[in-house]
Amino acid sequence: MTNQTRLDPDVRALLAEASLAGTRNRRQLSCTPCRQRKLRCNRGKPCENCVKRKAVEACGYPEAANRGSRKPVKVQERINRLESLFLELSEKNDTSFSSEDDAAVEATMVDHETTVSTYQVLPNGSGVLKDGTGNGTPTNWQTILEDITEIREYFEDHDQLLKHDFNTLREARAQPKVWDLIYGISRDQDLSALITCLPERSQVDRLVANYFEMASFFRPVIHPRQFQREYYKFWKAPYSVSKAWLGLLFAVLRLSVQTSQQLPTTTSSSPLAVDETVSTFRLCALRCLTLDDYAKADIHLLQGLLTHLEAEYFQSLDPQANFYILTGTTVRVALMIGLHREPSHDSKFATFESEIRRRLWLCVVHGDILLSFQMGLPSMIPYEQSDTARPRNLAEDDFDEDTKELPASRPIDGTTTMAFYLAKAPVIEVFGKVASHVQAVNSANEESVMKLDTELKAAHDSVPAYYRVRPIDESLIDSAHIIMRRFAIDQIYLTGLCILHRKGLVAASTDERFSSSRKSCVEAAMTLLDYQAVRSRETKPGGRLASLGGTMLSITKNDWLLAAMLICLDLHLSMTKPSTLSSDMHIWGRDRHEEMSRALETSYYIWKESSGESVEALKATEALAAMLSRIRPDLGIMTKYGASQSLPCSMGGLSFESEPESESVIPKSSTGTSTSTLPNLGGGSSNTAAPIFVDPDNINWDELDRYFISSMPSATNVPMDLSEEWLDDNLWATT
Repeated sequence: MTNQTRLDPDVRALLAEASLAGTRNRRQLSCTPCRQRKLRCNRGKPCENCVKRKAVEACGYPEAANRGSRKPVKVQERINRLESLFLELSEKNDTSFSSEDDAAVEATMVDHETTVSTYQVLPNGSGVLKDGTGNGTPTNWQTILEDITEIREYFEDHDQLLKHDFNTLREARAQPKVWDLIYGISRDQDLSALITCLPERSQVDRLVANYFEMASFFRPVIHPRQFQREYYKFWKAPYSVSKAWLGLLFAVLRLSVQTSQQLPTTTSSSPLAVDETVSTFRLCALRCLTLDDYAKADIHLLQGLLTHLEAEYFQSLDPQANFYILTGTTVRVALMIGLHREPSHDSKFATFESEIRRRLWLCVVHGDILLSFQMGLPSMIPYEQSDTARPRNLAEDDFDEDTKELPASRPIDGTTTMAFYLAKAPVIEVFGKVASHVQAVNSANEESVMKLDTELKAAHDSVPAYYRVRPIDESLIDSAHIIMRRFAIDQIYLTGLCILHRKGLVAASTDERFSSSRKSCVEAAMTLLDYQAVRSRETKPGGRLASLGGTMLSITKNDWLLAAMLICLDLHLSMTKPSTLSSDMHIWGRDRHEEMSRALETSYYIWKESSGESVEALKATEALAAMLSRIRPDLGIMTKYGASQSLPCSMGGLSFESEPESESVIPKSSTGTSTSTLPNLGGGSSNTAAPIFVDPDNINWDELDRYFISSMPSATNVPMDLSEEWLDDNLWATT
């Protein structure tokens, strides 16, 4: 299709209908004179601008036009019709190809792993436009979920009911709006108005002290002694500090309240009072950070942005596309102040400042890699242009602003705030390479996969013994934070193995060369589900991790969901594609079917516990329920709104013959503990499991990632007012 291709009249009519359906009937907020003069209106009656201009009589607010009721349009019908028109157009253009081009296209499509620009319609009218230009990339757990026919169709059949549940959860959580940092906060307030929002000093002192005692993600970027000196200076001369530093203080106070649930007053400790306090500190931090001049960015601005980003992330139980935008802003500020270059090359940086810059850059890099991966989007840092060295493992008492020469690094154990970040640095750096590799446009060869596999395992082997996972019963003298940090490092490594070998998981069913990839992927996924079970049990009252509470960061949940979907995919491949291979790998997979299904059952019950608090947990619960109802109908697990209306296919003769036992639903874990007992919900009879996936040859990872990224509440891919110019410039800009 060329750039000269014009829209078919039917397509234009259909898209015009879609655009009209999405138009909102909004009331004009500014008065007519302010709107014409493009002035900020305070919405008074009359407003301040009209009073000053002595145009009180002209000040008015038009009512919203009544467009009349319109008949609701079924979105799926419009999509199906649009797909049909696309197919017709593509077939017409196929006649212009030369025979040489046809042969090339045919040869390319032999390998289902190759990225091809093609149109494909899945069974039951579920069309997928495969154009190889996805916004998302194959790292998101929801990619695999979309490949599961029964789950996808269940979500389609109950679209409106589930959307209502999701919106209810979002409204209850009052998710932070990251866009406020860029345009949504008024710039009219000065420092004096913001300073008056602070509680009395004794209360601020307590919250600041709590912050430096907590295990904050970006805690190493703020040196306690330096901050304390600046803090004392602030109370002596409040108006002498910069807007960026005041924004940092408010972000610190907000994070302190969020993590400890402590209020700056003792009059109330209700959840509502905590939320109001957090909201006040958040708004003040945003105003300070917005008032600052980004073109003259400094260390304090970056510290404030990082602390604000952490607070936003901590407050949200679900991933938001806007976090990627905020991370991008933070990365740009870091690049503007030159953190990507080694400070020792520039004599203007003192020893202390150089080390703080290295710490800042390390935290920016880690945040960029992990948050970008969670969103299924590319990392934003040009790593080939950075030469900043890693910081040393020093305690805050080891160096200060008057230090002339840094002491030698301490052993990497739990005695410094930097130890954890340095311990996981090699693993995260290779993980970033793996994420970039699987996001690449061109299909990777087996050699590059195995090279990255070797690098990832070497990085994991380099983790100091102090930070390696060990059984819970061998961690009796370790703090809960240290135990969780060990799991965190190992989860990054295991997730890297999962995404690196995911395509090999599919290929192994027909090609013995990929058996090792399948084994690596399945073993890593099973270990992740084991960690989920351990975390769930040990964070309950009386558990070793009870002090941390049961709240999970969304990036941790993402790893467990990815693991669950991979196990689902492997079970499907084993049941629907009986292998003729005689390898030990195939036998190994069949022997673990029962263990794998039990791990999924455990995961389902864990997600169900938090499905009333998190949109992502609710999605996971419904997805696993839809799948378990097919592969283990004897468990009696049902989705919230009933089964999908699709007809099951034949499963090739495999079935689960064992009944649920009263013991743990998964075997003894790799950490030396067993999971908690789950109720026996089965009926005791053997059942034939129906497959729940589409044909793996039809999997288009990029398109599925794009589908889920675009479904996030804050993501917008196309304008609602689909103009002809936009369509001509974007929709038909492919060749």
